[in-house]
Amino acid sequence: MDAGKDSTLLLAHKIAGKQIVASELICDGIDYFKRISAEVPELVKREGHEYLKGKKPSVAGNAVFLGLMSFFLLFHLIYGFYNKHRWFAVSWTIGLALEFVGYLGRILLHGQMSSFNYYVMQMVGLTIAPCFLMAGIYYLLAQVTTVVSPRLSLLRPNQYTFVFIGCDVLAILLQSAGGGLSSSNAGNSYQTGKSILIAGLIVQVVSMFFFQLCWYSFIFRWRREHNRHGDAHFVPEYAAVRQRNIFTIFPYLVSIAVLLIFIRSIYRIAELFDGFDSNLATNETIFFIFESAMMTGACLILTIDHPATAYGGLVKIDHSMKAVFSMANQEADLLRKEESEIRIL
Repeated sequence: MDAGKDSTLLLAHKIAGKQIVASELICDGIDYFKRISAEVPELVKREGHEYLKGKKPSVAGNAVFLGLMSFFLLFHLIYGFYNKHRWFAVSWTIGLALEFVGYLGRILLHGQMSSFNYYVMQMVGLTIAPCFLMAGIYYLLAQVTTVVSPRLSLLRPNQYTFVFIGCDVLAILLQSAGGGLSSSNAGNSYQTGKSILIAGLIVQVVSMFFFQLCWYSFIFRWRREHNRHGDAHFVPEYAAVRQRNIFTIFPYLVSIAVLLIFIRSIYRIAELFDGFDSNLATNETIFFIFESAMMTGACLILTIDHPATAYGGLVKIDHSMKAVFSMANQEADLLRKEESEIRIL
């Protein structure tokens, strides 16, 4: 008689003799469940159940922000390309399109809280969108320093593009990969994707922090130079642009916009550290304050004072590798010489 039949007879004998212990079966079942559940991502275990802890996103609230993002999207698409601010127009069009997709996903999720696709749609869209908006803003520093005086900047105008947009591309890749992995159904990919997503947000926040250091340093030097020598030491070619009142306030408005996106990004990191089911992730009031309001404020500022309105579309940046690295030492020497002369005076 083979082993299978032996096992069957033995089991029958035990049952008949009431020798089987119920607690052993229960323990074996629990161990098996633990082994299976350890291999299933958190999001997959919730398949068929409600996301955001069953807290339905507000249709009215999200519809308001969906409408605002739609308006911003159309404005920047048309106005940016019309005024030949192509890089700013492309990056903001993509970013605002992702914002649109994110809020649309939240509205759709309200009617179908168990939809995995709608949940991922709103999560990925709203998480990645600010990277593209910042890519457009990074380019503004290069243009503004060209209009005023590259000598007052910590980096050459074209170097800002390579450094900060390069970091932004890395942040986009990490967040995209993390969002894709955390929303997949394969093994332990949820935790891996979550970690990569957080890493992408950290890269974005660190990049924004150093961008703000460069930006505020430039504004300080610009104002100091203007108070001491007026417009005499600035680039003559753009003297008429610097006389515009709207250009005068432009750097301060950009500073506010960047600060709003910076606050939003810190909120997103805290949200992911707590988890997708945390109070930060499921409380819509907090979401509207630190996500929706921050991003809407930043978009509104650069819609009212669009770079094309502030200084037109005639500012060109040479991004050739020769321009990036040539004359850097010469400009640094000139800046040190000028600061030395100012101290003597």
